[in-house]
Amino acid sequence: MAINILTEVKTSYTFLSKVETRIADLLLRDPQAFIGLTITELSERAAVSQGSINNFSRKLCGGGFAKLKLEIAACLPLTNDVPFTAVDPAQSIKTAMEVKSRDIVSAFRNTLELNDESTLQRVVNLIARAKKIEICGVLTSGSIAQSLCIQLISLGISASYISEPLISAVSASMLGNEGLIIAISSSGRTKEVLEIVELAKQSGVPVVCLTANKYSPLAELSDEVLLASAGHQTVSDRMSEIRASQFLLIDTLCAYLRSTVDTSGREQYYRLQQILDSHSVTD
Repeated sequence: MAINILTEVKTSYTFLSKVETRIADLLLRDPQAFIGLTITELSERAAVSQGSINNFSRKLCGGGFAKLKLEIAACLPLTNDVPFTAVDPAQSIKTAMEVKSRDIVSAFRNTLELNDESTLQRVVNLIARAKKIEICGVLTSGSIAQSLCIQLISLGISASYISEPLISAVSASMLGNEGLIIAISSSGRTKEVLEIVELAKQSGVPVVCLTANKYSPLAELSDEVLLASAGHQTVSDRMSEIRASQFLLIDTLCAYLRSTVDTSGREQYYRLQQILDSHSVTD
């Protein structure tokens, strides 16, 4: 599946610098007009230097402004912008649910587009091969980390989620190259998560991250990057849509892993489910 560069810009918009935002605004406002601009014209309209435009281009596509315009042109036929929607208090709550459902479906579609088959397969392989997995995340990312941990344990995979960042950092540094860190941070800039990942990398531990910011320090540190997207860019709904997309990603990984287990693995899965059910963990 081809990656739609416009979707990438929308997903990471909140995390761009002020200079990058000025360029992105012109791009998202009218992609067709954007690709018709020279670098001099774009520099004048966005009030940024040509060097900033080239840096922006390299960040997005690994090449110069000309390559960026080619990639934008290639994805224009694929673009299907979701119109701005907001809950109207004059409407019913049922209508609000319908609106929210559409936005989450849009977020799921964007997330599907941003994550290619080869990346997903490499992540699954890392999980399957790891002797020990540690998952880290704080606040809302912590709830996603806990959910992933429970699902992996139910598959018989040795996984842990430690909510105390200092203990988690120490534990991560001791994993070794046969372990795996799965780091979850929407912004990719959460200090506690970055500290854990930095210590893990120093010890040769491979890292998979789940983020909404492709250009974040966390993404740069990680061996594999999974991207969660929002459906649109409204301030109030963006983070909840990213959270839903993160759950989609972890549920997809675990569903695929479940499909690959043999008979003994399935028996182990059911035994673990009986233990969890007996304690009402799934309530």
